[in-house]
Amino acid sequence: MDEPFGSLDPVTRAELHAEFRRIQGQVKKTVVLVTHDMREAFALADRIGVLDAGALVACDAPAALQASTVPAVTVLLESCR
Repeated sequence: MDEPFGSLDPVTRAELHAEFRRIQGQVKKTVVLVTHDMREAFALADRIGVLDAGALVACDAPAALQASTVPAVTVLLESCR
């Protein structure tokens, strides 16, 4: 899914995030969701992959990613503080 919530207003976006999590809990299927919004990634993901110049530089659980020292990851994390 390529930025499926990107152009929504904040209220609708929050409602659809909750609906997505509900559906995901029922169907238990892997979904790859592309987003540039780190808050959204942390809200929805079990694992987050970070790409830098086309290379996967990190892929881990949100809590583990928060402790990363990879420069590309720290820049993204700073953007959501």
